[in-house]
Order: sequence, then structure tokens, then C-alpha cells
Amino acid sequence: MAAYAIAHLQQFAPHSEVAEYIDRIGETFAPFGGRFLIHGTAH
Repeated sequence: MAAYAIAHLQQFAPHSEVAEYIDRIGETFAPFGGRFLIHGTAH
């Protein structure tokens, strides 16, 4: 069964919690074979 997570980060004031979240988000779905389709660029 496929599942999708969609996030749209708009302009934000960078701080350590957001930076850590962005760095670690892939770890949440990697054990399930998940991957980014689009990440870090305009689509």
C-alpha cells in the first residue's frame, strides 16, 4: 500500500529545531522504503 507525505515549507525564520527536523525527516520513512520525490527545489 502506498502512502504519501506532503509538506510545503514557506519562508520561515531558521532556527535549530527546524534545521534538525529538515535534516532528520528522511529517517522517519526510510525504514519503510520511503523516499523523497521532490526535495529542496521548486517543482
